[in-house]
Amino acid sequence: MLVFAAVAAAALLQGPAAPAPLRPNAFDSTSARRDTLRPRDVTSKVNSDSTRQGRRRRLARRVEVTPELERTAFADPLARELLLKARVARMRNDSSIRAYDATVYQRMSVGMGFKAIARERLAMRVENAAHIRWNKDVGIWMEITGSRAVMPMLGGMPGMKEAESEMNKEMHEMAPIPWYPGKEALWVGGDGGLARANVDEADIVHPLATGAEAYYKYQTGDSITIALSPERRIRLRELRITAREPKWNLVVGSFWFDVSGGQLVRAVYRMSVPMDPWQVAKENADSSDLKDMDEIPTLVKPLIFPMQAEIQSIAVEYGLFNGVWMPRVQAIEAYARASFMRFPFTMEERYTYASVNVSDEPMPLITRAARPRTARDSAAVGDSLRREGVDVRISIGSDGARTSVTRTDSAGRRRTRAEIKAIADSIRNEPDSVRKARRAARVERDSARARARRAECDATGFVTTTELRYEGTLPVAVRMPCDTMKLLASKELPPSIYDPGEELFGAAEREELVKSLGLGLQPGWAPRAVEWHYGLAEGVVRYNRVEGFSAGVGVRQTLGDGYSWTASARYNVGEATALGELGVERSNGRRALGLSAYRRTAVASDWGQPFGFGAATAALLYAHDEAFYFRSTGAEVTWRTEPQRDLELRGFVERQDSMPVVTRYSVFGGSNDARFVPNLQARSGTVAGVEGRLRRQYGLDPNGWRFSFDSRGELGGGDWLYQRAAIDMVVSRHVVGPFAASVSAGGGAAFGDVPAQRYFYLGGLHTVRGQSPGTPPDRGGIAGSAGGSAYWLTRSELAYGAPAFRVAAFYDAGWTGRKRDWQQPGRPLSGAGVGFSMLDGLMRLDIARGIFPTVQWRTDFSVEARF
Repeated sequence: MLVFAAVAAAALLQGPAAPAPLRPNAFDSTSARRDTLRPRDVTSKVNSDSTRQGRRRRLARRVEVTPELERTAFADPLARELLLKARVARMRNDSSIRAYDATVYQRMSVGMGFKAIARERLAMRVENAAHIRWNKDVGIWMEITGSRAVMPMLGGMPGMKEAESEMNKEMHEMAPIPWYPGKEALWVGGDGGLARANVDEADIVHPLATGAEAYYKYQTGDSITIALSPERRIRLRELRITAREPKWNLVVGSFWFDVSGGQLVRAVYRMSVPMDPWQVAKENADSSDLKDMDEIPTLVKPLIFPMQAEIQSIAVEYGLFNGVWMPRVQAIEAYARASFMRFPFTMEERYTYASVNVSDEPMPLITRAARPRTARDSAAVGDSLRREGVDVRISIGSDGARTSVTRTDSAGRRRTRAEIKAIADSIRNEPDSVRKARRAARVERDSARARARRAECDATGFVTTTELRYEGTLPVAVRMPCDTMKLLASKELPPSIYDPGEELFGAAEREELVKSLGLGLQPGWAPRAVEWHYGLAEGVVRYNRVEGFSAGVGVRQTLGDGYSWTASARYNVGEATALGELGVERSNGRRALGLSAYRRTAVASDWGQPFGFGAATAALLYAHDEAFYFRSTGAEVTWRTEPQRDLELRGFVERQDSMPVVTRYSVFGGSNDARFVPNLQARSGTVAGVEGRLRRQYGLDPNGWRFSFDSRGELGGGDWLYQRAAIDMVVSRHVVGPFAASVSAGGGAAFGDVPAQRYFYLGGLHTVRGQSPGTPPDRGGIAGSAGGSAYWLTRSELAYGAPAFRVAAFYDAGWTGRKRDWQQPGRPLSGAGVGFSMLDGLMRLDIARGIFPTVQWRTDFSVEARF
């Protein structure tokens, strides 16, 4: 899933790693991809470029631009004029660019988590730096100057160093090229990095392409005049582009152009709505693929559905260098989700130029030896498939005998599985002499290549590879050190791979730019089909002591203009009660404003996520239901940041009532498990109020300083009047050798006439481990019976190991009671034990011993632990 998240987001970009020259009819073609030859496995693509181009032309779909669509596309005449200028400039081969010398830096980061509200974890980060020279008469010379990759969550696993080293050797191929003739200026929406002249709605619909008026509306915005000298001024104009309907392959954004020539200067945009990858795949699949997709086991579906991918922002900035607009910074922020798994993704690129159109230093010509024959060129495989007109991928094992077909489309029609199987069988049944000849040729070719590589390394310390990209018309020479370890310590890379990079990429300036993607910049009104939500990710199925088994279903419909409505209904078996919610929301992918009415089960506890899958499992298996609940019925207005909800605000009017315990059943404790604690006795009444929550975290290095805090505030009035505030903080750091430490501290207080449902309750996995939730400080109290209007809490841990697996000794202490007693609390609640943390706390097992007031053993398994 981690690789899927990175590849899915990177695939939308397509072009950064593969430049394309401008040539006749290039805009409707698909770029040829370089074969990759590995010692143990060969993956080859057997096809003809003309076949692929023909298929793309046949599959291209677009809506005709009618006079009515043309009339409604532009809010003002200047918008039409600016679009037409930009369209011409986008496809024009800029002959004024003759050469450039640049350094590039690229960073890709992928996170991973199990909850929407959780500590940010860096699953993978890759950095590349390169020195690139381009000349229109020679091509591209690229020298890799830095490359490194880390997977922090897996740090310390056997073979991890070797895996990261292999990544370093391969990831340098991602080094981006700033500019080449025909490059897509918007970074996304081209054809493998190549600007496509016409709209094709099977892919991302480019807002500047011919025919885009059928999909977008255009309106001019602000303007800026830049004085380069008293005699020369450059005027920039904003073109605000919105999609006519909310659709996954349409964008909304702000685009700035040089008015004189129509060149793109700056852009920030996003996809108009999130994408459902599964639905898009089904729409583009043939009947046989659909059958396979429908055969996913029923029990597996809740673990992967629903799926969602969202590009929150894409920013592209150009700078003026020697009179030429050249790309300076590019950045993308995206987010993918599969059931309860979440994958934030960012890619950032920075270009700096030593010279543009200055060719003082001559560039050597790029000479390329004849390509050694690969498995694709084998007559036994390639010719037989070409005769059949099949475009497939074939994987051949090191013994030359294992061959499998993994792609089945043909030139003009889809091949059936039976036809493809017959062709594959004929390949598998090749005579031994053909296989032996292929193996011998491969061994001889690899030996010659290795000898040539060693000779160049001995002579220069570098190895140079050459290739022809984009159907053999763009020569590219890549030069890199033979000792790839030198790339790890390159001065072209930041001091640490975990550095924020705010100065490198101008993060503050980009954030200001992204603010232009406000709630007002939205796709048009066009209601979409209703979506049904189910599965573990939505908390639709849960179990606790006050509801029993509870199941429900949710629906959502995207309306357009940023609006959507949602509804949910559930039935609690234990209390034989139906609940439901109905709401409307407006979102731009980074901010969301909502209004809803509800009858729900509310949570009084400040810690944990009681309605998550993990909490329901713990309650059902061994009676560890640690939350306190009450019934709330009313209406609310909400505002929050997306997708991780760092800041949440809520205004509400609701009636609150008590909820009795309706079940004590657990799998390991039977029908009357005494480990279930009593629920609080909520005060009944109506209250109106506001509340807010702010979360922040700093630091991504598991062995460096990491700090986070969670602050809450609330004010309510009605049948009672109260105020409430609290904060919890966590700091962790590698200490020495394999040891790391973490310290947590928190406190809070409530004022006024505070009802029981707004008290603070300690005890359990998220506060004082080893104690049952709601345990009062005095030994004679009953677990679950006590809370307080104030609290303080400390947790400390000393861990041994690496992020992939740590063993930690911990000690927790806390107090809750009346505010006036906080300085003389008596003996606080306490517990200690041992924890086993996996994947930097993504999963954790705690074995705790209660010290005071209750002496007992408690074992908990959790996800998204603090340490």
